[in-house]
Amino acid sequence: MIRAFDTLSLPLLRWFDPEDAHRFALQGLKLLPVPRSRPDDDKLAVRAFGLNFPNPVGISAGFDKNAEVPDAL
Repeated sequence: MIRAFDTLSLPLLRWFDPEDAHRFALQGLKLLPVPRSRPDDDKLAVRAFGLNFPNPVGISAGFDKNAEVPDAL
């Protein structure tokens, strides 16, 4: 399934200029409704750099550098 997605989507994604793709992704996140998330299982909790996080998932530094879509992320 993933291979089929890659075969179909990667050529299309590579057609876009990186900055245009970034703007397109942010616009998509602005337009999509934010689904309610379920609480994370306590097993996923992580402590790093003296901070507690509910899970180990994060986003790339600078992806939303202007804080345009923090709730969607």
